[in-house]
Amino acid sequence: MNIEYHSGSDPLGLCQYLLDPDKQLDATQSPIISTNMAGRTAAELAEEFRFISDLNPRVRVTMRHFSISFQPGEMISRPKMAAIFGRLYELTGHQDCLYVNTQHHDQEHKCDVEHGHGGGSAVDRNGNWVDDQYLVVKLKYGWKGNPAIERQIEAKYDLQPYIFRPQRDRHNLTTGEYRMKQRLGLEQTPTERLWEQVQAATHDQPALVLMTARLKAAGVEVRFREEHGEPMGISFAIDGQQRAGGDLGPQYTFGGLQRNELVQPYDSSQAEELRQMQNRTAQQAQEWLQQWQAQIQREHEQQARRQYYRDRYQQYAPSANLSPEQQDLEVARRALSDRHNAEETHCIVASGEPAQQLLHQQGRSAAHAYVVAVTQQAVNRLAQQEQAKSQSQQIEL
Repeated sequence: MNIEYHSGSDPLGLCQYLLDPDKQLDATQSPIISTNMAGRTAAELAEEFRFISDLNPRVRVTMRHFSISFQPGEMISRPKMAAIFGRLYELTGHQDCLYVNTQHHDQEHKCDVEHGHGGGSAVDRNGNWVDDQYLVVKLKYGWKGNPAIERQIEAKYDLQPYIFRPQRDRHNLTTGEYRMKQRLGLEQTPTERLWEQVQAATHDQPALVLMTARLKAAGVEVRFREEHGEPMGISFAIDGQQRAGGDLGPQYTFGGLQRNELVQPYDSSQAEELRQMQNRTAQQAQEWLQQWQAQIQREHEQQARRQYYRDRYQQYAPSANLSPEQQDLEVARRALSDRHNAEETHCIVASGEPAQQLLHQQGRSAAHAYVVAVTQQAVNRLAQQEQAKSQSQQIEL
C-alpha cells in the first residue's frame, strides 16, 4: 500500500473533492465509507470542521488529507478500507479528531488500482492541535525505533507492499479519455497507440533522429518545437490525432525521453538532422531506415572481420620471446603456410601491436606499407625454404 499526506486550510474544497460524484461508479451511491460526523453534504461537513477548528484559533493549517492506494489487483472491501483508515488515525494521533473517509473509483482503470481518501481536522475534540511534524517520515520510514506506519498497516491487514513503477513504465489514461474509450467501445485510444509506437521505436535507446525515422515510417508524425534554433519540445500525431509529449506522460517530453533513457542525449549537432527528418514523408523515412540498416550491417560485418583477424593473429603468434617485428614476420609466415592469401595476411599482421602503433602515430599509409613489407618478407622466406627443400631432395636422388 501507499499513503500520501497533505495539509491545508480549505475544509469546503476538501469535502467537495471527497464527495465528488464523478469519482463514483454510481453517482447515486454515497462515497462515504466511515465517519464520526453528522453531516452528509460537503457544506455540512465543512461547517463541522470549521466549528472544531474554532476550539483552537491559533491553528492556521486546519485540515489533514490522507490518500491510500493499493497494489494493482488488490481488492479492498468498504469495511476493510474503513478499518484501515481507523488504524491510520490511531497511529498518527488523529483518533480523537473529526474525520470522513471515502472510496474513489475514478482511477481504477489505471492498472486496476483501488484507492480511498480521508479528510480530518488538525484539532481534536478537546481543542488540542495534533502535531504532524515528521509525519511523512513516520509514514514511509518509521520513527524512533517504530516501523513505518505503512508497514505496520500492511502487516495488520495482510496487504501487499507498494512497488513504485519507474516513470518510463507509467501509462495512465486520463479519466476523461478512459470514459470515452468505454463509451465508444474503442480497442485503443490514440494515446494508447502512441504509447505503443513510441515504446517500440525506443526499445534500444536510439538517437532522436532514429526514433523519429522509425515513428514516421510507422505512420506517426513527429514535430519538434524550437527556441533559438534548438529543439525544446516534441509532439506526436497518429491518424490526425495530435498529442504533446507531456500529454502522453512526463517521460515523453523532449527532456523526459532523455532523462528516462528512452533515447540518447541530444546535442546541438543533431538539430539540422532532426529538422530534415521531421519533414520527410513516411516513404522517405522508410528509405532512410533501409540505408541506415545497411550501414549498420556493414559495420557489424567489418567488426566481425576485424575480430576474426585479431583471433588469427593470436593463434599464429609464437610463444618464443621475439622482437615485435620478428613476431609479425613469424605470424605472416604461419598465416601464409595456413593457406591465407596475401591480402588476408595483410589484415592479420595489421592486427598486431606494431602495425597499430604505426597507424595511430604515422597514419594509415605507414601502417599499410609496414604490413605489406612484412608479408613480402614472409613470402620470400617461404620461397627460400621451398627452394632449399627442393634442392635437398634433388641431392638425395
